[in-house]
Amino acid sequence: MGLYIKEKPHHQILDREMVIKQVSENFKDQIDLLEDLVNYGTNLLIRALPTQNVEFEDSVVLAVLFKHAITLLDSVHILVTNGAVLSAHIPARCLFEIMLYIEWILKADTIVRSKRYLVDYYLQHLREAKYFQNRFTNDIDFANSFKSASKKISIDFDKLEEITSESISNLESVINSDDFRVVTKEFMEQKKKKGRRISWYELDGPSNIFELSKKLNRDIDYFIHYRHLSRIIHGMVQDQHIDIQNSAFLLTPVRNLSSIDKLITSVVHFALTIYAIIVTYYRHDEKNNFAEKYNQKWRERFAIIKEVQYLNSVSYLSKNVV
Repeated sequence: MGLYIKEKPHHQILDREMVIKQVSENFKDQIDLLEDLVNYGTNLLIRALPTQNVEFEDSVVLAVLFKHAITLLDSVHILVTNGAVLSAHIPARCLFEIMLYIEWILKADTIVRSKRYLVDYYLQHLREAKYFQNRFTNDIDFANSFKSASKKISIDFDKLEEITSESISNLESVINSDDFRVVTKEFMEQKKKKGRRISWYELDGPSNIFELSKKLNRDIDYFIHYRHLSRIIHGMVQDQHIDIQNSAFLLTPVRNLSSIDKLITSVVHFALTIYAIIVTYYRHDEKNNFAEKYNQKWRERFAIIKEVQYLNSVSYLSKNVV
């Protein structure tokens, strides 16, 4: 193999060094805050987990959902530090949903809701495994195409078929066990009634994330934060990439800081809400310490965040832009 020469980016479209420097010089307090919140979360997780006899619901709320929240917050910190603000909207949106899930489970019927969350997870994997098993068995063209594609990424097709079959057996055994049989029946009955797959929280009524946020009195958060994040996730981002003025096609840099203030405000709000819920439920004796930390260390760092506006984007002339 010959010498590999990396492509250089178009410096007006992607200047990594410059944008990282801009973040460091103008948003150091906020970057430090995100890092501090991640670090606090890791320690809170360990303090909240029981030292012995971890209950079923604790494993779901703490070891799965809360740990995932910390992971998402850490992702935001990494991306924003490197100026990838638009990309950071993806874990930020996920963080909002995790916030709702944790609060919903701990609000009432914690054991039952934890089981519903897990059974939903198992059923999703079971449906996927059965789908592929059916296609492998009954669709020769699909099976041959999949086998050909799997060779290109070093997947043993025959081994995959074996693993899929084992997974189906294991998952069916789990959802029909004494711990989950009743909840599995709930899912099957509601699926038959509604004629579609349902999410775990629908067994309590809310049919989507908006309805769930309303039940938790967080519909204002939904409108202020979540809708904006969702538009970006689903590619409705014209205003983030181009600006058309007098037939000129203006491009913003791939890494730009135009929405960094709104993003950090949203993310810190989600993180603090999650931490407050965890502290209240699992570490009640730490509530005063948490409030003191918020007032003395964190509040000032995200109360006022600079807003960034780009006055001169990269300009490409287009005579036929309408």
